[in-house]
Amino acid sequence: MMARAGKEIGVNLAVSLHAVSKDIRDEIVPINRKYGIEQLLQACADYPGANNARRITFEYVMLAGKNDSDADARELVRLIRTY
Repeated sequence: MMARAGKEIGVNLAVSLHAVSKDIRDEIVPINRKYGIEQLLQACADYPGANNARRITFEYVMLAGKNDSDADARELVRLIRTY
């Protein structure tokens, strides 16, 4: 669906990640059970038209004790760099 939106209507994309681990993402973002973070990030990497003028914005809401550790931050950076 993201690729279609990029091709047909050329919208800017904002993606809410909210957590880096499957368990926490499943709790916070239930659609993660169907489309995991790896699939989501691959779809972002494949998004048509993404360039310096039309960037993808990643959002991450920090919840105390749930997804706000230093390890979470390092894993977030690693995941985004991978894609």
